[in-house]
Amino acid sequence: MITVREVSASDLDSLSDFLSAQPPFSHTTKDTWMRRFHTWWVSNPVNNARYPMGWVLVDKEKILGFLGNIPLKFLMYGKEKIAAAAVAWYVDPTVRGIYSLRLFDEFLQQPGVSIFLFNSDSEALIRLISRYGFKKYVLPKFQNNYYLVLQRRRFLFLLKELGAIKNIRDALFLRGSGSLIWKIFRGLVFQDDIQFLRAFHTEEYSSSLCSSCDESFSKIWESSNDQCDVMMMRTIETLHWIYFSSISPSERIVLQCRRIRDDSLVGYMVFDIKRQKPSDTAVMKLMDVCLERFNSGVVTSLLQCAISTAIQNRIPLLEFWAWDEKSEEFFRDRFSIRKKAQHHNLIRLSDTVQQQATPPVICTSIIDPPRGIDHF
Repeated sequence: MITVREVSASDLDSLSDFLSAQPPFSHTTKDTWMRRFHTWWVSNPVNNARYPMGWVLVDKEKILGFLGNIPLKFLMYGKEKIAAAAVAWYVDPTVRGIYSLRLFDEFLQQPGVSIFLFNSDSEALIRLISRYGFKKYVLPKFQNNYYLVLQRRRFLFLLKELGAIKNIRDALFLRGSGSLIWKIFRGLVFQDDIQFLRAFHTEEYSSSLCSSCDESFSKIWESSNDQCDVMMMRTIETLHWIYFSSISPSERIVLQCRRIRDDSLVGYMVFDIKRQKPSDTAVMKLMDVCLERFNSGVVTSLLQCAISTAIQNRIPLLEFWAWDEKSEEFFRDRFSIRKKAQHHNLIRLSDTVQQQATPPVICTSIIDPPRGIDHF
């Protein structure tokens, strides 16, 4: 008989075996999942026995499906609330359908949760989740990714990574997006974008790699997002969890920019070094950003630091995006290589919040769980 029950500590070993053997997770190993479980439920500053680790679908103790549950703190109208992020939802194809939905129902019925979070870029899954009252938020805000090309010799990789071609055969027969290929080629030959950044010099700001954060990281976020009614709390504990404990330092890079005269924090950026497979060439991708206020000197200083970090790690491509109107204008005027991009955060508020006369202003980020802690 197939049943649904909460995940227990004794399930983790067999659950890691089950997940690493499934086609969608073919790039993972048993160790991958054990590290993820530790991040989701052990190092998580919110997790305690009150919130389930997730739910499994079992038939005579054989695992057939799983849906993970990650609790975290959100700020809602100035008050601390608990959110829950659904992660790694997978059910054996032989029993999908009603059993998949039973797992999701358990997720939505857990008590003490005010906000439910889900990430997916699958249109079919987005349509399904939307039926449960989830609202879709598309990121980045202006749906453009910008790129800096750092290695000319990786031309074919760059064409494929940026979507100008689908494979090497297309390159040989000159098939693909002509305008994008020309932009990449021009960026490789002239490197106007990189020359602009290298020529910039400021004696006011200095950017560097950091391995921890202090209270100034939380304060700068609060001051720059004071128009938001609902957002993830950026407490020191949460930032350490998201930025520094969820992924190894070789995969998540946190860069800080400080005012030289008083060493005060004026902004930071968080990048991930991502590969489709361990053997693949990496791309350094922007995951989170926060500035005291928009300042071209701060942005340029951080990007200079990002370029240096990418070059040190032999990464041929830097990807970033705009977070407000001023940064979009700044990037659009200076960086020639860009393409459309969409990532979807789905959010459902509790019935009490949804009954508010005025819809809340919800601020979400690409790094918000589960996306920020489910891919390493």
